[in-house]
Amino acid sequence: MRMKVLFIYTDINTRGSAKHLQIGIASLSSVLRQKSVATKLLYLIRYDFESVKKTIVAFKPDIVAFTSVGTQFRHVVKIAAYVKSTFDIFAICGGPHVSLVPDVLEQSPFDAICRGEGEFPLAELVEKMSQKENIYAIKNLWFKKDGIIIKNETRPFIDDLDSLPFPDRDIFDYQNVIDSDYGQASFMFSRGCPFNCPYCSNHALRKLAEGKYVRTRSVAEAIQEIRDVRAQYTFNEVVFDDDTMTINKKWLMSFLDVYVKKISIPFEINARVDTMDNEILEKLKMAGCRKISFGIESGNEELRQRILKRKMTNELIINYFEKAKSLGIKTKSFNLVGLPYENREKFKDTISINAAINPDSLILNVFYPYQGTDLFKLCKEQNWLGPEPETFVERDDTILELPDFSRKEIIHCYKTFGFKVYQRYSLWKAFLYYVRYSRLGEIILALSESMLLLGGKKVKIAIKKISGT
Repeated sequence: MRMKVLFIYTDINTRGSAKHLQIGIASLSSVLRQKSVATKLLYLIRYDFESVKKTIVAFKPDIVAFTSVGTQFRHVVKIAAYVKSTFDIFAICGGPHVSLVPDVLEQSPFDAICRGEGEFPLAELVEKMSQKENIYAIKNLWFKKDGIIIKNETRPFIDDLDSLPFPDRDIFDYQNVIDSDYGQASFMFSRGCPFNCPYCSNHALRKLAEGKYVRTRSVAEAIQEIRDVRAQYTFNEVVFDDDTMTINKKWLMSFLDVYVKKISIPFEINARVDTMDNEILEKLKMAGCRKISFGIESGNEELRQRILKRKMTNELIINYFEKAKSLGIKTKSFNLVGLPYENREKFKDTISINAAINPDSLILNVFYPYQGTDLFKLCKEQNWLGPEPETFVERDDTILELPDFSRKEIIHCYKTFGFKVYQRYSLWKAFLYYVRYSRLGEIILALSESMLLLGGKKVKIAIKKISGT
């Protein structure tokens, strides 16, 4: 009998209205479908136990699979608990949170968790269950059996990404995802990151297994994936979601040469200023790059270099923002507030550097200490971790109780950031940012979410454009 796997993806209490292609689930599904396993996705933006029940009754899965980052885990646990209490189904969870904090298995409703890359472990689990073989020795998987936790070792990272099928976008109703994100199709051709930013899970995840952590699909396969997606879906812009598209200059230059000949659709990328040079910038412009998003994180050099381990100088940041803009490439800055050892005075440096570069758009996120990262350990050692309210929204609020930076001050800085950056350039743009992060902006966004009229869509698009989200 054909095996069935239901993926449940939670996107609860998160910022923004666009749906997301969760690349991990899409990759897992494509591998399973290659092996004739039926897969289905339930995408939850709120608690909806009735939909969970109806989907399971109709689909009759053999396995229910979840994935989770730290801030989604409490939602995932509640839904998994409902599944386990209502149905006799094997439940498994993967993703960064359980990979880095596997001991959560003991007190969770899951039968198993996956540490690290899940394509081959999940496929092996499905095969052994279908053959009624022993499942408890599968590498990367921890099991809960008769009150005992079985901890298996991890297998090496997947060396050749070309050996994997392209992500299964159909499972996400991908045209709907594109339409919700204003005609943008997203791609990710690499895995891993070589940098050691202590607030990001990458520096911890690379320790999970042996083998090369930073890997990239071949140029030929990357181009073919875009062509396949373009043949199936309608979109007007491409977003490359790789953490840093400019890490491997040789690969990037080769990719851009082919891209401009065979694809030639406007695109945007993420990059770091310390991986840029003039040749890369000019090549990006030639190939149709519309926007580059650079991570600044903090405008305070000491904080950025000593605490965040990002060694670039303010001078280098300003230099590449100016060079990108001189070529007609739009820029976006990524920033953080509420960092360990930060205070209101230090955050003024983040305002100042953004005011100096005047990016076309900007993003400010409130720092969140993900478990398993070095900065989480620091915050725990310093007793800065506070409670996480049930209504907590990641990136909009803080759980830290910093000695020199109160929650009230952090939220004030978060809400007024765009206004303070742009007030010297455009009072109108500054005002729009002020509205976006005010109570009025929250009401407008909430109303636009439920409006099907064109006017509502225009409101959402306008707010998206001016807020850079």
